[in-house]
Amino acid sequence: LSNEIGILFREEADMFKDTMPKGLDSLWDASPGKVHFLEGAMQSPRQTDDGVELVNIPGIFLAEVRGPKTQENRMILQKPKAMQILAEGDDAITYTKYEKQNLNDTAAVELSTALAVSTMQPDEVQIVPNAVGDGSAAQIVYLESLQRGNETMEASHILTAYKGASYADESVTRTKEGALSLSQEIAKRARGGEDFAALAKELSDGPSGEKGGSLGEFGRGDMVPPFEQAAYALEQGGISDPVETDFGFHVIKSDRAPVRGNDIATYHSLVVTGADAKENAEDLEERLKANTVDTQELQAHLRFIFFSLVPSGWKDTELDGKHFRSATVTLDPNTNIPVVQINFDPEGGKIFQELTKNNINKRIAIFVGGQLVSAPVVQSEITGGTDVIKGSSNIQEARALAIDLNTGAIPAPIYLTGQRTVEATLGATALRTSLQAALIGLVILMVYMVIVYRLLGLIADIALSAYALLFLALLKLPLFLFSSQYIVLTLAGMAGIILSIGMAVDANVLIFERIKEELRKGKLLQTAVRTGFERAWPSIRDGNVSTFITCSILFLIGTSIVRGFAVTLGMGVLLSMFTAIVITRYILRKVSTMPIAQNGIVFGIKQNNTAQQ
Repeated sequence: LSNEIGILFREEADMFKDTMPKGLDSLWDASPGKVHFLEGAMQSPRQTDDGVELVNIPGIFLAEVRGPKTQENRMILQKPKAMQILAEGDDAITYTKYEKQNLNDTAAVELSTALAVSTMQPDEVQIVPNAVGDGSAAQIVYLESLQRGNETMEASHILTAYKGASYADESVTRTKEGALSLSQEIAKRARGGEDFAALAKELSDGPSGEKGGSLGEFGRGDMVPPFEQAAYALEQGGISDPVETDFGFHVIKSDRAPVRGNDIATYHSLVVTGADAKENAEDLEERLKANTVDTQELQAHLRFIFFSLVPSGWKDTELDGKHFRSATVTLDPNTNIPVVQINFDPEGGKIFQELTKNNINKRIAIFVGGQLVSAPVVQSEITGGTDVIKGSSNIQEARALAIDLNTGAIPAPIYLTGQRTVEATLGATALRTSLQAALIGLVILMVYMVIVYRLLGLIADIALSAYALLFLALLKLPLFLFSSQYIVLTLAGMAGIILSIGMAVDANVLIFERIKEELRKGKLLQTAVRTGFERAWPSIRDGNVSTFITCSILFLIGTSIVRGFAVTLGMGVLLSMFTAIVITRYILRKVSTMPIAQNGIVFGIKQNNTAQQ
């Protein structure tokens, strides 16, 4: 069919009752297997000068129910509805909507609630501290809208114009210097007690002079900045020095001090009571912020073809979903209004640039799942493969649009078809770079130990090699022989291994320094080894045990990535203690019986002529 008629086909349309289009809702209780011919309408976004609005597109449905309704999880993105669901069936939670509340009215709004709401941004969720009674309950607030009260005041002024000033009458011939001198004289006379209104009627060059200079009530932003700044700085009854603007010089009198208007807010409240009110409120707040509130609802399963009775007028282009990369919500830097930024791949960016170049002052439409999402007017050629969709009235609407774009606006439920555990490995790039880092660090560490501790350093390198082989064996064995599954090595786990390499050497360093201290005193190597191990053991024990406790805590409360780090680091701590206390000690005892043990130079110390047992 041509583009004179719009067609939408859905092979699998899974819908909750309140999301069914007009016309299809009559199939909610229909039996499967029969094709229905129905009149109805589909809602479609349409770009207007004020933004995007939903319009009903009349048409014809050919629809069939695919199977019986099923209970499905439904994620609730609308915060007010999510709060209502959280309160349903729970006597400890009370939901209330407060519409257009005057936050300055302490009789209607709790002071703590008013203070919290006045600092929030629309679409924000926050716990209000000490908002309810004696503090045994907690309150969660979701701000829907906030109209901040404007600051207003009343003032009068006397304008002294000069030739060339904006809107100056042709009869004004005084110079700028003359206008400043006259304005200073007026300010002096007004402060001296002369009637300000009379002076204004006599001397003001502005239209308010006939009313005694009165400007009535005005708010922030109503006057030019220099005038506003001077006026709002005055106390009631105060008279300013001459203030220069494009109109001339003003002497301002404050008739009424600035007063701020009322903040009007619409917000939703959850009050949580009970012994664990604070903890429960924190949990509910987290769920609301993360949009993880869901409910079980019946879902109908249909397939349909929709024939629009309104000509679409759109033509297909080469730019389609395969060129789309992402959609994100951001704020317009000029208006601070939420917009959706869409990005294309390099090929899509070139196609998009050509489309915008050839369609300036025309509309380009974005269709998702056969539905018109946006049709902005092209103002200029767009390069870089990035565009912005405007017209969202709030952040929630912009987020919904971004989700539709990122998911293709087509329900895509995820079904678990199978699972398996793979052997410890990483992606090719991550594995290569991580192993390179570990090997380079290991080699540098071994060379350093030999340079500083000589024979002792060589012994430490042997122990470190044993440590590495044991660690590799543990990674290759099925979960410590207690399970058929294997340890899956992640980047976090690799970080734990690299850190544990340093800790494996740390114990040897403590032992060797103690041994060298004993050797410097002239003791034999056998005695120095025994004494060195005894004196180094408390430090090794305390340091490794505290690290192991930290790993246990991380494993108990951390996420999967943190747990991977905790497991590998904990394994490294245990292995480092084993290699230092068992392997290093065994080798040192063997070396101490050899002739080389009498040569202090191989241990990095000067010979001591006095030997002690």
